[in-house]
Amino acid sequence: MIKAAIVDDDLEFLEVMAHELEKTMVFTEIKTSNDPQQFLAKLNQDSPDVLFLDIEMPNVNGFFVAKVCRELSQPPIIVYVTAEEQYMAEAFGSHIVGFLIKSKLKTQLPRLIEKIREEAAYYQVSVETEMGRLMIRQDQILYLSCFNRSITLYLKSGTMVKLKGRVLNEAVKALAMDEILVQINRSEVVNLMNVEKIRFYKFWCW
Repeated sequence: MIKAAIVDDDLEFLEVMAHELEKTMVFTEIKTSNDPQQFLAKLNQDSPDVLFLDIEMPNVNGFFVAKVCRELSQPPIIVYVTAEEQYMAEAFGSHIVGFLIKSKLKTQLPRLIEKIREEAAYYQVSVETEMGRLMIRQDQILYLSCFNRSITLYLKSGTMVKLKGRVLNEAVKALAMDEILVQINRSEVVNLMNVEKIRFYKFWCW
């Protein structure tokens, strides 16, 4: 269930990299682009889960592409790819799981794939909806609401997903996010990952 994208101006390396990723049997979709500007133009449409990103590219470098990706509501996991090891110190940051040297592709890739699997497993949860099973990233869940014995999952994208079942506590348990889901009243549970501020009010009784 992991979608990957590779952005590199080297067409030959794009082909090699895509082939190596296919052999891992981890990715359901692998898209390639040799033009970072075109990739950014379609970013919201394609929305990869993992981005293998070359650093040195003409006009737009990998650091700029990564900066734009981090501003998305669903930023991808990023693996920097380069021929130069000198960028390693600068490359690491938010959503970065690794650094891949092109000349060491086959030896470094297996370890990176394991890290990607771990990250993807952490970010995604499996939910049983009225339309079938769906994988959703944890940070995209805003809250759950139970109304008329129907449970709805509200996402940051504005999407509403109807869950199977009629009991709110059972839906929360199925998500396996006990530490970050908090019930605020009888019918609503919020995701603490998306809570920006908590206010406390004093109520006076006369």
